[in-house]
Amino acid sequence: MIKIEMLRINNFRGIRSFDFKMDEKSFVVEGRNGTGKSGVIDALEFALTGSITRLTGRGSAGVSVKSHASHVDMVKTPKDAWVEMTFTVVGTGSSHVLKRTVAKPREPALTPHTLESEAALNWMVQHPEFALTRREIVRFVLAEGKSRGEGVADLLGLQRIGQARSTLVRVRNVDKRDSDIARTDLSGRKDKLLSASGIETLDGDALLTVVNTNRIGLGLRSVVDVNPEGIVAGVDSSASKSASLHNRPEWINELSILEASLKASLQDDVDGQLGQLVDDAARRTDSVEFMTALKSDDLLESALELFEGVECPVCATTWLPGEFEAVVARKRVESTAAKNALTALSARSGLLVPRFSDLQNKISDVLPIAEAMDHESTATKQQLEIIRAAINTLLSVDSPSELAALAVLAKSNMEPISAWLSELQLKVQALPLPSESDERKGRLRSMSHALDEYKQQQQVASELSEKSRRSSAVCKVFESSTSTSLEQIYLDVQTKFASFYAAVNADDESQFSATLTPSGAGLDMNVDFYGRGQYPPGAYHSEGHQDAMGLCLYLALAQLTMSSKFTLCALDDVLMSIDSGHRRLVVSLLMKEFPNTQFVVTTHDEQWMRQMKSQGFAQGRNVLQFRTWSVDSGPVDWANYEPWDEISTFLGKGQVKAAAGSLRSYLEHIGRECASNVAAPVPYRLDGQNTLGELFNSSIKALRATIKKGKNSANSWGHSEIVAELDAWDTQIQAAAQEAKQDEWAINTVVHFNEWENQTPAEFALVAKSWRCLIKEFSCSECEGLVRIGGDQESLRCACTHVSVNLLGKS
Repeated sequence: MIKIEMLRINNFRGIRSFDFKMDEKSFVVEGRNGTGKSGVIDALEFALTGSITRLTGRGSAGVSVKSHASHVDMVKTPKDAWVEMTFTVVGTGSSHVLKRTVAKPREPALTPHTLESEAALNWMVQHPEFALTRREIVRFVLAEGKSRGEGVADLLGLQRIGQARSTLVRVRNVDKRDSDIARTDLSGRKDKLLSASGIETLDGDALLTVVNTNRIGLGLRSVVDVNPEGIVAGVDSSASKSASLHNRPEWINELSILEASLKASLQDDVDGQLGQLVDDAARRTDSVEFMTALKSDDLLESALELFEGVECPVCATTWLPGEFEAVVARKRVESTAAKNALTALSARSGLLVPRFSDLQNKISDVLPIAEAMDHESTATKQQLEIIRAAINTLLSVDSPSELAALAVLAKSNMEPISAWLSELQLKVQALPLPSESDERKGRLRSMSHALDEYKQQQQVASELSEKSRRSSAVCKVFESSTSTSLEQIYLDVQTKFASFYAAVNADDESQFSATLTPSGAGLDMNVDFYGRGQYPPGAYHSEGHQDAMGLCLYLALAQLTMSSKFTLCALDDVLMSIDSGHRRLVVSLLMKEFPNTQFVVTTHDEQWMRQMKSQGFAQGRNVLQFRTWSVDSGPVDWANYEPWDEISTFLGKGQVKAAAGSLRSYLEHIGRECASNVAAPVPYRLDGQNTLGELFNSSIKALRATIKKGKNSANSWGHSEIVAELDAWDTQIQAAAQEAKQDEWAINTVVHFNEWENQTPAEFALVAKSWRCLIKEFSCSECEGLVRIGGDQESLRCACTHVSVNLLGKS
């Protein structure tokens, strides 16, 4: 949608004031760790979205954009912390300026404010995935299926599918649980009705026969339909002797039902099962190791995402390659085991819910009898409350807090209830036997009451069962309807991903293949390992290969989802572990597959930066090297840095060693630049660390050879005045080189040995002066930029062309 022309940063994060002129082309920022590279990506992201990924989400507790996006010295004046971006809308070519302050991150100023610029900006806000860091790579490759699925869904714009799935699954599970409890209650009501009627199976005709037998015995008309009201129609509800006598048969029936339930619970040791469950939960919660493992999964996943290859993101401990990941992997195994243990406890809890729910209902039915018989029991009521609390706790044991609640749950004890029930049964049985008439009335009332409860519970169970059926069906339809579409999407992604990765590793994995398989809310990923089968990415592939996989998967997703709108991409130090040979292929992949995308790349690896320059990925001023950083000045780039004032300051304080270090650091940098610009044949070293002698000796020879070639060209064209100028330049180079090389020992000695104490500030000032004179011979006196041989080998010139030496002779 857009490309960046200019990015201006002021008092934002670690950057004081810096202008990045990008000219809608790919841009590279190189610098060692701690020089402020990531601040550039933060600023770019903030300008477009008003947010910063590294200050939000997991692992960012306690930090925020509002409080911590400003430079540390500008926290109290966030209006002075801002990012301004000049961008072009791709397609129309219109240019706009976007400015956003930390004080009002949600109120950007857009000039000119047009419908197309607003649409482009809104699109970027909705697609913050244009910025990729190594922590996102880890999320794509090493994360568990669910986390990987979330990351991929973010890029594919499928977040709402995952959210809908989570909601539907949660509703389905709750509905099923409610339906199961209702069915258990219905079974209890059924048992009560069977006991009241004296029949063995619930059959309408059999129940009708029992009802009419008792009604006819009372001289009442028989009924043709069994319903609660019809059963007792015409039955005198007034007491003959006492209500107790009327209810004696019904009470005995209800007491016997509770007795049977209690006996079954005692035989099955329900108390013991609950007690063991509570003890197991308490043992788990008392274990610091277990609770840490249970709670740490998100933390461990965040640690992997935040880890950038060297230091732990929490304690800053330095790790060797692969060690940190191995420790986290081991911890995640422990976390998985803890979650599995919690799942097992939850399953055991679920099995006890119907038993306690049944007891709760039957004890509640008996309490009015105890009250009528003046046999209430505080202990029984306490046990009933314990049972109710147990049901509420056992319904869900899926989190550390719910596990903790189970661990302190009071244990049930059916023995006192059983003893109390036996006493109550004796009291009820001691009641005078009712007359045959009263007994029939009591039985009819008992059947009426039991049938009424059964029908009510049957309605509740039916409604909840239907609700559970519907939510389960909806969940199933949702899964099946999205599965086909997702499988095709993931098939396209895995094909593109595999082709990208094979291109990056063409030397040894050109036949690479991968499989992405949606699994519920997760996304399983398996990759080929040298034709030996497919395995998870973290199983056998090295860290470097994993980094490459993450980048290739991201690029595949971006290309398939954003297509021609993928015009801007920020890559923040994403290739830390990929070797130099494969990095070259990464650059080739970016240039071939994404020719219309502007990449903003940060890296701490100077070698890869030079590879990007040599391959034409980014050139000239679109490659920036950060030399150092300080909290007061922010990052300092090599292009705008010269050490001479710094050296003078050091020498003024008598700090010769510091001045020598500053000079040598600068010469190592500028020496490589000079050698590269004049195509000097420098000896190859595996670590790329050439000596100053190797760099400058070769560069001086190459520059003089180029000047000689220029003189030959000028002679062939008859330009004697140019020949004279080049002769003078060559003479100056010889003199400056002789003077500088004389004092090269001083730099090495001062830095590496103790003889620096023998150098006076005045003596070292002469050393610095001689090298400054030599560097000037490689530079233009007007623009002060280094001269370079053009890519066509036809000229030696500077950026402003004040120095322009033709190297082509007259044919």
